[in-house]
Amino acid sequence: MNQKNLHEGEQVLRLLRQTKLILLPIGFLGLIVLYIPWSLVFKYDVGQPFTGIILFWTIVVVIFFLRKLILWHRNKYLISNKRLIKFEHIGLFKKIVVETPLERILNVSYKTTGLLSSTTKFGDVEVQVVGLIEPIILKNIRHPAQVKDFLWDLHSKTAPMAHSAQTISPEDLQEQIGYTKQNQRIL
Repeated sequence: MNQKNLHEGEQVLRLLRQTKLILLPIGFLGLIVLYIPWSLVFKYDVGQPFTGIILFWTIVVVIFFLRKLILWHRNKYLISNKRLIKFEHIGLFKKIVVETPLERILNVSYKTTGLLSSTTKFGDVEVQVVGLIEPIILKNIRHPAQVKDFLWDLHSKTAPMAHSAQTISPEDLQEQIGYTKQNQRIL
């Protein structure tokens, strides 16, 4: 992570990526897709005309899987002492960056789905944020329970109300997070 994305006084606390285990099915499929045609070439000695086609097929498959690997590497989640930032690459030329200050976090939860996810301890961390309709989802990361706890601890330390022992009314809380009586969003 380069320093140009950080604000003054900001430090990277964690840089997360999806687990490498999600690359296994793609890699396994790639090996099968490459093995079958080449095994036919060597087993039945089909000759020159099919070798060129299979070589072209091999190049296409390798480019496809290299693209998947590059996208996996470029997708990352950065947790700093001030913000949570999600860098998501949909394609090689489409990037979406979503960030939020830690004090705007409302809720943090995680889920694991399936046998592989549960046994190898990876899953999704969902972060509900004030002002965003959709949550920020950190997909397929290792140890999601620890990441959830880490984010919640950071939020607790940075939230303006964390150090206050006073009780705040729901109306005051809604006004602090941007909901006012003028726009009729008070519950």
